[in-house]
This record gives sequence, structure tokens and C-alpha cells, in this order.
Amino acid sequence: MYDFNTKRFLFVWLLCSTLCVQALSPYAHRVFEYCPAPGQFINKAYPAYEAGETYEDILKKVTKVLVGRKESGIVCLGSWGGYIVLGFDHAVQNKTDTVDFKVYGNAHNNSAEPGIVCVSKDLNGNALPDDPWYELAGSGYYSDSTIKNYTCTYYRPSPANGNVLWKDNLGDSGYVLRNDVYHSQASYYPLWVSEDSLVFSGSRLVSKASGGGTSWISPPYAWGYADNWPNNHSGSDFDIDWAVDDQGQPFYLDEIHFVRIHTGVQDQLGWLGEISTEISGLEDLHATIPDLGTDKPALRYLSTVRQLYVQAPPGSCLEVFNIQGVRVFTQEIEGGILLNNGMEELVLVQILLDFLPQNMYVARLSGNWGSVNSKIR
Repeated sequence: MYDFNTKRFLFVWLLCSTLCVQALSPYAHRVFEYCPAPGQFINKAYPAYEAGETYEDILKKVTKVLVGRKESGIVCLGSWGGYIVLGFDHAVQNKTDTVDFKVYGNAHNNSAEPGIVCVSKDLNGNALPDDPWYELAGSGYYSDSTIKNYTCTYYRPSPANGNVLWKDNLGDSGYVLRNDVYHSQASYYPLWVSEDSLVFSGSRLVSKASGGGTSWISPPYAWGYADNWPNNHSGSDFDIDWAVDDQGQPFYLDEIHFVRIHTGVQDQLGWLGEISTEISGLEDLHATIPDLGTDKPALRYLSTVRQLYVQAPPGSCLEVFNIQGVRVFTQEIEGGILLNNGMEELVLVQILLDFLPQNMYVARLSGNWGSVNSKIR
């Protein structure tokens, strides 16, 4: 018969088996929304659409590309206004006199497709992006050519493979033109969307593109926009101190949890098609990834903070046994930071073991790849 202390221990064990895993990822942890505007890559790629797929199916595809990693693939936001909302698994700190996070895209020299970046802090603590948003004022924010509070509506084409009509709140209209030589999919309008129109609102930048025929260039803005400079350039870094409120006034945020990015330009570049922001990752520049010193499944325990770092393929199982050989903790390894070692996918997670009484334990990590053991105290 179990005594009271044993029952209490088992209750704590069951509770912690679901609550004590922390991903500690410097990269995007979750995709909350993916709402692209029409474009030449929509339905065909980034991500590709298959007949019958729902919004949830598309969201899973985007999540697989962007969560827990960087630069492993790209997601297209389509024409002006198309957007994505990403979140971290922690607060990104606003540190003085330095940039705080990076947005990865696929820009290269004179091929900028600027995306406007907004940030939000989880003020109500519900881990959802339902608090106020603040635009990061890039180099074009205060320009007379930048339109604030712009709204554009796109209409489902009929036939489906027609150009996509758009109308804005300034009385202007135009088309997202088909580019059938290179992108001949059935429709440029997102086919998982049931509504016959899509409405987007936000700031709109003037296009810097120029050219004609087979020769086009799209120079970058100086700073402050996604997919505007190559990923190894400081122009893809962002400072939370750039945040402004709806009136364009600087607004101080000590930290942020969510990032929203939308295509900032409405323009067509001939055979290159529309300008459309692409995203390939998000990174907290203040976070660090623990190095376990190997590219194989491994365990590392930090006794000072009673944290166990686990590096393993997804689906592996962690078990902790006391000195009597009784299993006191178990957890399937999933999520976390994706590590690319060129051989197999590994994820890195941090597990807090401070709920266990101080004693000697053995941690066992196992999967179809084998197993490793480590003593922990």
C-alpha cells in the first residue's frame, strides 16, 4: 500500500511529466497565423497546396518549415498585405543599444522584397498574440511616400486561372498578374480559403524597383524590413526600440513574444512577377544554444540549476530512475530546437528536474537508434 508521501510524489511526477519540458529555442516556436495574399508562388510552393487541404493543413506545412529552425526553407507571403504571425517560447529582451532579433528571408543584392515587421508583448499572459501590435519603424516609415492605414481587397478570380483583381481604400485598383511561363498553377488565389475576397490592412511602402524587359532590380531600403537584405547582412536585424504606436509615436517595450510580418510593397516586375516577401526563419539574437559537444544523441545535467539537456531524434524516450531502480519520470522527446547535423534530425530540449528529491538518479535516453545513460545528482 502506498503511504501519503508516495502518493504525493506520484502526483507531482505526473504533473511535472507534462509541464517541466522547456524548448529554450532561439527560433520561432509557433506559427499562429499564415494568411498570404495572392501571388505566383501561392498554391504551387512555399508551401504547396494539395486538393482538399484545409487551413490547418497549410499551417502545419508552414510550421514544419519555420518552427525550431532557420533557413531550412522559405514561406511566401504573396502580394502586398499577405502576412504571418510567429511566436517565441520565451520573451525576447529589449537590450539597450543593440539589435534584438533577426528575420531570415531570401533577399540578395538588388532583389529586395521588403516586409513590414510588427511586434507584440504578451501582456495578458495567455500565450496568444491578442495584445496590441507595434510597427517597427524602418527607414521608410516617416517618408511622405509611405501610406499608413492602407487597406487592399483581393477578389477570387473567375475563371480560377485568371489575373487577381485588387482594389484599395484610395480608389485605386489593379491586378496580380499571372506569370504562366514560370508559374502556371490553377490559381494564384489561396485555394484553402473559402471566402471570395481577402482584406489586408497596414502600412504600404513605395516600390524601389525599376527596369523592364528581362532586366529588373529592386534595391533595398536602408534598414528595418524583412527580406530586404541578405541574411548575413546587419540589415536583417531588428531593434525592439524601433517600435511605434498607432500615432507614429515611439513606444517602449521591455520585451516581446510575437512577431507579425506582411509584404510591404505592391508592385509587378514583369517576368519576375509580383514583389512578395519570403520568410525563412526568426531568431532571438540574445539567446544561446547549449552545446553538448557531440552531433549524436546525448544527455547533459547541470546540477547547479537542476536542468537536464536532452539531444535526441524526435520520438525518443527519456526515463529517470532512482537508486532503487524505480522509474520516477518519463517523457517523449519532441519539439525543441532543431539541430541539423547532416545525418538525422535531432532536437534539443531542456527538462527541469527540481521537483525530484535531492538524490542520485540515472537518466536513460532511448529510441530505435539505441540508448545512452547518464548519472545525475
